[in-house]
Order: sequence, then structure tokens, then C-alpha cells
Amino acid sequence: MPTNLTTTLPKIYIAAEHCGVNLKQFLLGNTKLELIDIYPINNPEDDYPDVAKILAQKLLDNPNDFGIVICGSGQGIAMSANRFSHIRCAIPLSVEAMVKTREHNNTNVISFSASIEQQLALKIVETMVISPKSEVLRHTRRVAKMCDINFTNLS
Repeated sequence: MPTNLTTTLPKIYIAAEHCGVNLKQFLLGNTKLELIDIYPINNPEDDYPDVAKILAQKLLDNPNDFGIVICGSGQGIAMSANRFSHIRCAIPLSVEAMVKTREHNNTNVISFSASIEQQLALKIVETMVISPKSEVLRHTRRVAKMCDINFTNLS
């Protein structure tokens, strides 16, 4: 795995609903990567599906970039993000899992629980952007199938 963060990297958009604001602020202030806060709102009434939709639109307009989403459990916002066919959102709980999901699934969005250990989250983010996607046929075929799934019609 390459370890050089000085090469040209994609943009990384970050958004969190109210439960994830502390982790988002930590990540924004503690990485050399350029994170772009696309949801600077801290409203206890916000809903994670709305936050995921904002990120989905950003990635639709910028398909080579990455995203980070954060909510209380990390699950709801990941489920919401994965409703969009161009998003492949994972919830990596280790650096090793991030490498595998990037390689095998061409993950372009990661979701965190607000309670993940902050330094671990930082390492996972940095790993996402330096980990290559696989060009192995079985991986690219599976990713294409995921992107083609119509979630409202199972026929």
C-alpha cells in the first residue's frame, strides 16, 4: 500500500448530522488532507438521510472524489448513502478493513459512528485516499453489478 500523501489526491467531502459534529471537527483539524465540509450545520433536528443526499449530489457532480459521513451509529447514514447507485459506502472498523473495502468494492464513501476512536478514524480516512481500487475482473464485475441494482424492482 502506498504511503505518500503528497501526490495529487481527490477531494474529500465530509458531512455529519448533529451527533457526528465533534468527530467531524476533529478530522477537519487533524489531517494534512483537504477535507471540504459540505454540511456546516449543527442542528439537533437534522436527519441523516438529508445529509447523505447532500453528499450524494456532490459526488454525482464529482465522481472521482471521496466522501465521509458521520451519524450516531454510522449505520443510518451509511444505509441512506448506499441508496444512491454511484455511492459505495462502507463502515470500516480498522485500517485493514479500509484497504480491503477500497480494493474489492471501490469504496468511495466511508461512514463513521460518532463514537469511533478519533485517531483510528483519522488513520482510516488517510488509508482510504491512498489505497488503490482493484482492477481485477471479479472485483470490477461485482462493483458494476452493485451500481446497476435497482432497489425498487427486484425482477
